[in-house]
This record gives sequence, structure tokens and C-alpha cells, in this order.
Amino acid sequence: MSYLLARFDISLATLLGVHQGLGHNTFYFGGSKEQIAKYVPKLQSHELRTCFALTEPEHGSDVAGGLETVAERQGDTWVINGEKKWIGGAHVSDVIPVFAVNKETGKPHCFVVQTRTRWRRY
Repeated sequence: MSYLLARFDISLATLLGVHQGLGHNTFYFGGSKEQIAKYVPKLQSHELRTCFALTEPEHGSDVAGGLETVAERQGDTWVINGEKKWIGGAHVSDVIPVFAVNKETGKPHCFVVQTRTRWRRY
């Protein structure tokens, strides 16, 4: 299907590929049971849209040693600080898997960011 779509509109085919491949598969293969139950059916039916937020300006997609985006637990929530780039489809996504380093452990984690919530920029 993507091949046929790409013959007519490569941008739309790319958006669909990011949603179905990178975004959906992050939830499907890496999500908790609760996240899979909550998000995967809605992503598969396209009721929700997603993308993939990994790439950073200075490090590309080097999860093992290059993520500068950090996440810190503050009370019952997480605060994520950093920059991402080349996040195709972010402007129309409902939920975004965002990769960041846990400030306490130094290990990379993937956080589900719901874009319909209030964003804060500093």
C-alpha cells in the first residue's frame, strides 16, 4: 500500500510510514501492557496519530551514548528538557514517543507525550 501511495504523494506515504512503522511499533513492541491496550488499537484504526521523537541536533539518533534530552521525575510526573529534530508528523500527532535519558539513572527511556496537554517551554 505504501508503495502505491508513494507513486502519487511521497509526503503522505512518508507520514503514513512514520505513523505505522516508527511510532506504532514503538508502542506495540516497547510499550507496557497498559500502554499497548490504551494506544495500539487507536493507532491501528488511525483514531490517534503518532510519530517518533528520537533524533537530536548534535547526536542524530545515537541512543547508546548521545542523547542530551533528559527526563527528571518531579513528584508524580516527569519533566523532559532537550531538543529534537526531524520529527515528521509531530504537528498532527496525538501521542509522541519521546526518547530521553533518565537524569537519575543515566539510562535512555521512552516517554509517551500526549500533545493535547498543556506544553511548557523554558
